[in-house]
Amino acid sequence: MEVIRRSQIQILAWQLATLLGISAVLWLLQVSGLGSQWGIQPRTGRGLVGILLAPWQHQDSTHLWHNLPPLIVLAWLVMWEGLARFWKATLIIALLSGLTVWLLGQSHANYIGSSALVFGYLGYAMMRAWVSRRPVWIIVGLAAMILFGGLLQMFLQWNATVSWLGHVSGFIAGMIAASAMHRPRSFLDG
Repeated sequence: MEVIRRSQIQILAWQLATLLGISAVLWLLQVSGLGSQWGIQPRTGRGLVGILLAPWQHQDSTHLWHNLPPLIVLAWLVMWEGLARFWKATLIIALLSGLTVWLLGQSHANYIGSSALVFGYLGYAMMRAWVSRRPVWIIVGLAAMILFGGLLQMFLQWNATVSWLGHVSGFIAGMIAASAMHRPRSFLDG
């Protein structure tokens, strides 16, 4: 029992350190003034670099404050299956959503922000519940939907300064990541 508790504490400590590290990187980029220089610029060479860098950049502190709480909570839910899988899911979500924005985004725009990751983690948690059909993941998926399902209404709202394409492509990329990383299971499986 002592070994299990110690192992769980170590896992939680690594998760917390990762979340604090992500938060620190986001804030350091913001206060350094490097927060929006390397976004996704559709169909340009420089924009390709932005596919991996855009999620870590924000227009201003308000933009970051809007993204950070759901990012941290949803990232933590995805981390429940381990840090290696979390980083793999993060890479898949960033690549797929970023490439979609790069291909379909408005010319001469600069897409930045963690929104694609936020929606990607939400899509991942919900699809993970559907694919695995394990009680713990159904609870995680429901918790994600209850806490942040309201974000999905952003798909239906138009705001010229908010990238609905990044939100939708992030959500779909999260669903794809969960489907690719886990084999489907039926309720009848043992």
